[in-house]
Amino acid sequence: MKLDLFQKTYHLLAGDVVPPPARSPSSGFTIPIKNPLTSVNSIPDLIEQILKILVQLGLPIVGIFVIYSGFLFVVARGNQSKIDEAKKTFFYTIIGAAIVLGAFVISAMLKATVTQLGG
Repeated sequence: MKLDLFQKTYHLLAGDVVPPPARSPSSGFTIPIKNPLTSVNSIPDLIEQILKILVQLGLPIVGIFVIYSGFLFVVARGNQSKIDEAKKTFFYTIIGAAIVLGAFVISAMLKATVTQLGG
């Protein structure tokens, strides 16, 4: 049986080497969907994994901007407009850190609540 383009693409993406068994025209054709994320079994787990990645990427960026705002304070050398700019940079950096960490904490609390209510 000659495979059509859809079946070839499916087997290429799924990593299968052997083509599926031939099907009769009267039988239905089902395609099993394999989960590429082995540690994710539900939507809350997926959200938690995405937010973990966000935290892992966001915290080093927050650290870099804290150092940058400290550098702006040092370079200001008493110039009030530059000090105000450094304060603003530091303030927005802290707000960004709170958003990144807050999203992860809120997600963890919601997941725990949903899990507890679900039994």
